[in-house]
Amino acid sequence: MRLNTEKHISYDEGVSQGKLETAKSFLKNGTDISIVSISTGIPIEQLQQYI
Repeated sequence: MRLNTEKHISYDEGVSQGKLETAKSFLKNGTDISIVSISTGIPIEQLQQYI
């Protein structure tokens, strides 16, 4: 995965839609954001928009 200049990973840069949906589900159900980030490889900064 490549980080862009804003330090977000976009879908086009490697985050699969399934992985993103899984992350959103975990966040919705109260899983700690750092665990979701580590497990999915999606940066915390990007995940914060879904909490």
